[in-house]
Amino acid sequence: MKLLMSKIEIEQFLKKEFPQVSQNFKILTLDAGSISMLMNITNEHLRPGGTVSGPTMFLLADVSFYLATLSLIGPKSLTAVSYTHLRAHETDSYL
Repeated sequence: MKLLMSKIEIEQFLKKEFPQVSQNFKILTLDAGSISMLMNITNEHLRPGGTVSGPTMFLLADVSFYLATLSLIGPKSLTAVSYTHLRAHETDSYL
């Protein structure tokens, strides 16, 4: 597969489209079908005992998958990925 966005282009896209979180992530490497990233971990991401929470790890996985996908399809800020094990919830319900 050919990359349609470079590491620099993805970083610029992230800063433009998601400025509220772009500073929390760093792309280390990007290849066709592969991305390696770091996430800035703060106290809000930790469980008692200093371990990183599961939702935080899933956030990094989700952002990584999204950016790896963008690198192959080009800049589309509203690209959605469907997870078959998750279902939509009504806005007035509890999760």
